[in-house]
Amino acid sequence: MNKLILNWLAFLFMITVNILANVLPLGGNTTGEIEERNIVFFTPAGYAFSIWSVIYILLALWLISQIPKGRRELPVYQKTNLLFVVSSILNGLWLIFWHYEQFLISILIMASLLFSLHLLYRNLLAANASFPERLPFSVYYGWVSVAVIANLSFVLKEYDLLGIGSDQFAWTMLMLIFASLVAYAAGTRFHDRVYTLVFVWAFIAIGVENFQERTFIAYFTFILAALLIISIALPIKKRKKTLPRMLR
Repeated sequence: MNKLILNWLAFLFMITVNILANVLPLGGNTTGEIEERNIVFFTPAGYAFSIWSVIYILLALWLISQIPKGRRELPVYQKTNLLFVVSSILNGLWLIFWHYEQFLISILIMASLLFSLHLLYRNLLAANASFPERLPFSVYYGWVSVAVIANLSFVLKEYDLLGIGSDQFAWTMLMLIFASLVAYAAGTRFHDRVYTLVFVWAFIAIGVENFQERTFIAYFTFILAALLIISIALPIKKRKKTLPRMLR
């Protein structure tokens, strides 16, 4: 089957599952209703999830850019076609299992999604992808990095492994610090400000969500977001040509 057609089919599968997840909804609960079952401090405010719409629009534009026959054979697409299909299928499967409350399977699938996006992003770098070619996956990879931590926190809380009060507070603080280090380290190594900016978006939304009842967490996330913004504002050196080799 033509690789472009296969990419579109995988993309449409992912979009269809996302629509059905909230229209039917799958499993009888919307994504938001499931998240409201447990109070998880790492969860961003609801508005933050609108970033999924941005991600899907950017991915659609990425697919459209492959339509001209002369572009389909470019290394940036040849090196990412299969991984794009895999990531799209994993995205849909994650939601299906999540809505049918198979949370352990769902988190494993989401971890696999994150890994597939890491490989895809690495291949983009190896193919010397331009900023527009890399942009959809900078946002996608960044947001799934945050979502894995948020969903893992939910699963731990669902199975009474996260605890309440001080236990969840300590976990949240640890995960915020960990996520900040990931955002800074990966953003600096890949020379990708957009990837880091996605974490800023998430941190501000986590702060907004916690502002009324957990002020310390809110201000802490705002401070981390500010530090990441400063790191984004700093000048970065031109990426060395040997970087893709380091990522193999």
